[in-house]
Amino acid sequence: MVEILDSTLREGEQTPGVSFSIEEKIHIANLLDEFGVDIMEAGHPCVSKDILKGVKEISTQGYKAEILAHCRAMKKDIDAARSCDVDWVGIFFCVSNQRLEQYFRSNINKAIEYITESILKPLGMINTRWEYAEVPDTVLALGYRWEDEQWKLEPILHDGAFGAMAGLITSIDDFSKYISYLLSVWPPRDGPEKGPVKRSSVREMQQMFSPRLYTESIGLDGDPCPLVYGYGYGFRVIRDCDDILEVGHGGGLPGYGSNYMIYPDHGIGLVSFSNRTYAGAQLYNTNLEVIKELVEADLFNSRVLPVSEVLARRKEQILELIRTWDPELEAEILAENFYLDKSREDRMKEIEKILAGAGQISTVGKIVPENQLRGAFVLQCENGEVHIHFTLTPERVPKIQEWTFSFTGRTPG
Repeated sequence: MVEILDSTLREGEQTPGVSFSIEEKIHIANLLDEFGVDIMEAGHPCVSKDILKGVKEISTQGYKAEILAHCRAMKKDIDAARSCDVDWVGIFFCVSNQRLEQYFRSNINKAIEYITESILKPLGMINTRWEYAEVPDTVLALGYRWEDEQWKLEPILHDGAFGAMAGLITSIDDFSKYISYLLSVWPPRDGPEKGPVKRSSVREMQQMFSPRLYTESIGLDGDPCPLVYGYGYGFRVIRDCDDILEVGHGGGLPGYGSNYMIYPDHGIGLVSFSNRTYAGAQLYNTNLEVIKELVEADLFNSRVLPVSEVLARRKEQILELIRTWDPELEAEILAENFYLDKSREDRMKEIEKILAGAGQISTVGKIVPENQLRGAFVLQCENGEVHIHFTLTPERVPKIQEWTFSFTGRTPG
C-alpha cells in the first residue's frame, strides 16, 4: 500500500519570493484533495500568525485527505499545531549535538527532557528512564543468558546507539500506562482529546499495511482459523477468521525480552517482561495462553460501543419521517443520492406495506451501533418485529444514505 503525503502548502512557501494567501492555499488544497493525496502538510503554525490562520482554515474544509501540521519538538510548537485541530502533527528534531547546539541552542539532555515532558509525563510514565545507571539497584532487573548449562549475567548497555531502543528503561507498571493509552483511543468517538496526540492518529498507527494471508494458524478456540497479518506504525497487526483484531509488538536484546498485545475491540491488553536474552517469542506464547484462559472463562467479550449523538438523532428523525413523510424533514436528513436507486414513491409503498403487516407499534428498541455512522433498532409490533438498519454519510453533517426495513412475524404458539 502506498500513501501520498504532499508538502506543497509548506515547502512551496520556502521558495524565495513565494507567499500564498489563504485563498490561494484553499485553492491548492482543493486541487490536492481532488487529485487524491492521502495527507496534506498544511504548514508550520509557529512561523507566523498568517500560517497559523491558514492551517486552521484548511483543517475546517472537510477534505477527504488528512491534514498535517509541521512543528519542532518544542511544547509551544506542538500546542500551536494541536490548536489547529489537524489530524497529524509532524514533529522534527535534530539529535546530533552539533545540530542541537547550532539550531536549538540545546543539547542531548534537553532533547531527552522535551520527550519526557511531552510524551512520558502526560501518560503518567514517571518511572521510565533513559540510562540504567539512574535506576536504583533495588528495582533494576538484571539480565541473564543460558550458556554452558548455566545462567550467565548479561552486561547492561548504557544509553546510546546500541542501548535498548535508544536506552529507554521502564517498569511494567509504567509500560502498562502506555498500553492503556493505546486502548483508550478505541472505539472511535467524539469528545475532548486527552492524550499527547489525537485519538485518530493513534488508531491510524494501528492500521494494517501490506497484509499477508496465513492459512495454517489456529484460532483462540483451538480450531483452524486463517488470518491476515501485516505491519502498522511500529506494531504487528493481525485479524483472524473470527474477525478478532490483535495489535502488538515483541522484541529483545542481550539479557531482556518483552511482548505486548492489545485487542482494541475487546478493551484488553497484556504485557510481559523477561530478564532473559531474546525472550520475546516465548512471552508471546505466554500472553496468548492468558487470552485463551479468558476465552474459556467467557471473559473475552467485545466492547459495547457508545451511540453517537448524530446516530441517536437520526433514529428519531427516521421514526418521524416514516410517520409523516414531511418533505422539509426529508431535505434535512436524506443524502443527495438517497432516491437515486429507488424512487420516493417506491420507498414509501414498501415501508407502508411492511408497517401495515406488522400492526400497531408497542415499543421502540434502543439503537445498536456498529460505529458512529451506522446502527440498527427494532420496532416491537402487534404481529412481529420490524428491523431497521441505516447508514449515514461520512461528512460534517452526516445524512442518511441507506436504510433497510424488514419484518419478522411472530412464531405461532
